[in-house]
Amino acid sequence: MKYIRVRVNEELHKSMKAVAEKKGITMAELTRRILKEAVMEDGAETGIDVISERIRKIVRNEIRKETDRLASLTFKVGKASATSMFLNYL
Repeated sequence: MKYIRVRVNEELHKSMKAVAEKKGITMAELTRRILKEAVMEDGAETGIDVISERIRKIVRNEIRKETDRLASLTFKVGKASATSMFLNYL
């Protein structure tokens, strides 16, 4: 196990000491729990960011495919319409 030295103000120290006594654990154990919880919470947020980015990428690719398909259909409709107009004038 590695050691970390942390300085806190008097008020925070008193609050932490009260919580540790209430839970029946040492200050060191309380500090470990708080740090572990903070790191896990941050990791969860990072994981959500990764998932969100993947979902955005998938949706973006699908929208691009549909946009290309609609553009192609619009071109074909325009071409058919122009052909129809040309044939009607003959």
